[in-house]
Amino acid sequence: MKNFLIAIAIFFSLNACKNNTAIINATEIESLIKNYKPSPTLKENEEDLLFWKTRIDAKNIDAVNMSKYAAALTQRFKLQGDINDLLAADSILQLLDKHFDGKDASYKISQISTSLMQHKFIAADSFLQQANRIGIGAYEKSALSFDVYFETGNITLAFYELAKIKNYKDYNFMFRNAKSFHYKGNVDSALANMQAAANIAMQAKNIPLAQSAISNTADLFLHSGDVKKAKELYLQSINLNNTDLHSLLGLGTIVMLHDENDTLAEKVFQFVKSKAKQPDVIFKLAQLHIQSGDSSSAKKYATEFVTIASNKNYGNMYNKYLIQLYTSFLNEPNKAVEIAIQELKSRNTAQTNAWYVYALLKKNKLAEANEIYKKNVSGKPLEGLESFWMGKYMQANNKGYNANEFFKIAKKNKYDLDPDAIKELADIKID
Repeated sequence: MKNFLIAIAIFFSLNACKNNTAIINATEIESLIKNYKPSPTLKENEEDLLFWKTRIDAKNIDAVNMSKYAAALTQRFKLQGDINDLLAADSILQLLDKHFDGKDASYKISQISTSLMQHKFIAADSFLQQANRIGIGAYEKSALSFDVYFETGNITLAFYELAKIKNYKDYNFMFRNAKSFHYKGNVDSALANMQAAANIAMQAKNIPLAQSAISNTADLFLHSGDVKKAKELYLQSINLNNTDLHSLLGLGTIVMLHDENDTLAEKVFQFVKSKAKQPDVIFKLAQLHIQSGDSSSAKKYATEFVTIASNKNYGNMYNKYLIQLYTSFLNEPNKAVEIAIQELKSRNTAQTNAWYVYALLKKNKLAEANEIYKKNVSGKPLEGLESFWMGKYMQANNKGYNANEFFKIAKKNKYDLDPDAIKELADIKID
């Protein structure tokens, strides 16, 4: 009996942490969960919401108070992820824009922001052009132009506008510059610029901006495979903002993909699920159970995610995740192709074309995939997941060298991949 109990203990110990080099332990996670409490930022936001809402005159257009209320709703969306807050803010801005006959650039500018957050890139571009015609400041024009052009794939124009606001002491420039270097595949420069942005915000004692830059820096470290540094910065971000569920989700991703501790990852994700309003964590739970081989739970969470993410309120916000599921676990390539086509209508970039190429490949439409790849993907920088997909595409074309090159990139960014792709990549011999 004693030997049996020892064997059971060993089994659970191994199952709890399959990787001997785990960097996050149960005690750390327990402490984060136990000490979780709403941050002062969230409390201040709730007070702002109540204050501005009570000042609105229901019988008249009250521009100042309505604008402030919309801004507070947008801020709560950033903190908690409830899409209804963003939609409500957007509706208020539309009403104000209409009331002023579309002649006040400030409402156009606000709608650029809400449109980008909703992945309504064509709308964002339209609001940008309207704001430019009305007239806005040079700095604001270039900063917003970068945001819109970068997302819509007009990279040359995006970088041109970014150069106009070059200032290494400016948070907004450094944050955007980090994005530009990440796009080019220059990880070191991306990290240096994002860390500089965080330092600028900390010196100014602007905690929300600092937290945003720090969590983004953590993401960059995770993408590049430096999980220890990513962990350190996620914890730093959480210390600045207890409601930073994005960073807690990042820690859970490390536990799942690096430490391979399914039990602890489940604990992290379930806690985030109990607090979060957005469906990102449900996608992570689907990935986790795909990794653990629990097909029943994987199907449950994958179906739940698809149902939520496909809701019209989310528009195109989760297209990449949906394509991931439809081209792998759910195996519905027709739906993946439909979503990829829809995405391209608003964001025609090398990344989104790579999604389309892979969806076509999974549908056995190799000739069509070849045409799209040659025209819109070949020779352009891609991120980890897209590189893995293009490696698979090259394999299908019997181009071993090209596949190998894409897999090299994917392996350097393996934490961008889903668990099955990581396992498959580990079995591929890369020269």
